[in-house]
Amino acid sequence: MLRALARPLERCLGSRASGDGLLWQSELRPHAGGDYSIAVVQANSRLEDQSQVFTSSSATYVGVYDGHGGPEASRFVNRHLFPYMHKFAREHGGLSVDVIKKAFKETEEEFCGMVKRSLPTKPQMATVGSCCLVGAISNDTLYVANLGDSRAVLGSVVSGDDSNKGAVAERLSTDHNVAVEEVRKEVKALNPDDSQIVIYTRGVWRIKGIIQESVTRAPATFLPQWILCFSKNSRDPIFQRHGNPIPLRRPAMTAEPSIIVRKLKPQDLFLIFASDGLWEHLSDETAVEIVLKHPRTGIARRLVRAALEEAAKKREMRYGDIKKIAKGIRRHFHDDISVVVVYLDQKKTSSSNGKLVQQGGITAPPDIYSLHSDEAEQRRKSKTMSVTLSVADAVWSNIESTGSVTEEQLSILHLLFGKNLEKATRIIDKRGVKKISGLPSGRSIFQVVGESQKREEYLCFPGDYCGCYSFFYDVVSRGEHQCCKHQLAARLASSLGTYSEIEVSDDHLALMLSKI
Repeated sequence: MLRALARPLERCLGSRASGDGLLWQSELRPHAGGDYSIAVVQANSRLEDQSQVFTSSSATYVGVYDGHGGPEASRFVNRHLFPYMHKFAREHGGLSVDVIKKAFKETEEEFCGMVKRSLPTKPQMATVGSCCLVGAISNDTLYVANLGDSRAVLGSVVSGDDSNKGAVAERLSTDHNVAVEEVRKEVKALNPDDSQIVIYTRGVWRIKGIIQESVTRAPATFLPQWILCFSKNSRDPIFQRHGNPIPLRRPAMTAEPSIIVRKLKPQDLFLIFASDGLWEHLSDETAVEIVLKHPRTGIARRLVRAALEEAAKKREMRYGDIKKIAKGIRRHFHDDISVVVVYLDQKKTSSSNGKLVQQGGITAPPDIYSLHSDEAEQRRKSKTMSVTLSVADAVWSNIESTGSVTEEQLSILHLLFGKNLEKATRIIDKRGVKKISGLPSGRSIFQVVGESQKREEYLCFPGDYCGCYSFFYDVVSRGEHQCCKHQLAARLASSLGTYSEIEVSDDHLALMLSKI
């Protein structure tokens, strides 16, 4: 009974796994083509890895961001990259290589601007960076974009065999690390007039003798900021004062990710996305074998544990000893590790109770230690949110049944939704809500005009989805609100009948829906 009561909370927050206070996992969740599992273990004083999964009925996004020098860069990517991908995919009629490159570039430029503004008060921002590994599945097509030495590996059925007998591991990403001779040659070729661009120091190859996870490609968020940002802004007094301890003639690396595109095949079983903390201890083949031979539930955690067991063996320790080591000190034994396993059932029904996949996903906690320290506060917030949802449902039910709204109901909605309700009523007053119905089916979707000067229009399902940035960032990723202002406007207008109605063919409606 107590276990049943705990499950809803674990679905929201994930769970503390295996008695390790620095290990977090989420239960198995559905995506459009199967299930996925995610787990993280913290080693640094502040968790520098960030990871997230976004799902809809037609697409799945996976992100693993391995920070260094601090968590600021990886957290920034975690907040901004997917919203940009979502925005540009909507603007360009779907996901593509160009959309992904544009999202990476926009994230890099925005972060560089933030670093520049922060340097006078936070000079340490000049030394943070992050690797960036992204996977996206849309229309049976897989995209993998990589900057750094995180890795994506595909597990597929052996040709002429079945999944019970074996699988092959196929690496889908390129490690951008100057430990690889070919990569060192590429870096030197990009910097022919700098004999010190790659240096062997303290037992490893490093770019400018600084960064070990050295790569040939990196956004501003990948390298210490002065390596890329300063060379772009070398005449800027802010960067001259705070940014660059070593003079550079040009960016040490390009900001363009390596991207592979491939059609998924029936023999493709699963994908493993992980930061280099996993791959330091497990080979591609070992990781694929573990996923193949074990149940889906908790599979990402199982991979993390396997890596920790290997890390313990290298120090002639037991796994139980590793679990007792505090954050910070633990970094001497292993790195932060983030793992996402995505099963590719394709046309099969997801094993997660056959539930329909709705817009959603999960973001791993920004700090595992803090998460577990604040569990009581999170339970309180979860209970508060549950009560809030119940009150909101009751108010909406009354409004919809009467077709009118009272001052008391407005007061309650304002208490629940605050400024979002005020913005929603302004949108309605400006006749900014349209109901688009398809004929002859009668299916419909709302189109809501935003408040920006561009007056962008967002497709919206009042209870489930909106195409705006706020819905993706605040509602889906952060869970800060129950819905965005456009959803509120659509729901209120629908209840009161204060919308414009447009009829289109079912084919036209299907085309609109395909862009979500």
